[in-house]
Amino acid sequence: MSRSSRVLTLLGFPADKISADCGNSGLNEAIAACPAHAYLLPTKEAQVAELNSWLALTVQMELKKTDESIIKDHCLRINEFLLSKTYLVGESLTLADVCAFDCLMTVGQCFAFPNIARYLRHSK
Repeated sequence: MSRSSRVLTLLGFPADKISADCGNSGLNEAIAACPAHAYLLPTKEAQVAELNSWLALTVQMELKKTDESIIKDHCLRINEFLLSKTYLVGESLTLADVCAFDCLMTVGQCFAFPNIARYLRHSK
């Protein structure tokens, strides 16, 4: 199952409505088309750019999950960012958080980072 499919499944989308290869743009479109999940997409331009940046990072982590040094670098970046934050974009849950949660739950070493561990406990 692709990352986008897993994320849509996490959000409760019906299996028959999920395209196996929808990618980030398809993921954004699926969320935007569902009024019940529209809150996951920020409306401010700067926050949309942040969202896309975090989505790109989670895709990199997914693609490089066997490269421990890259995963560690990304975890360090996320851990530092979360030092004074509860969410990745803005002050509420967004698609970036859902994708990060999905990605980080598959990276065992991320639990060694205290801010990520707190973030994951909060996001459950």
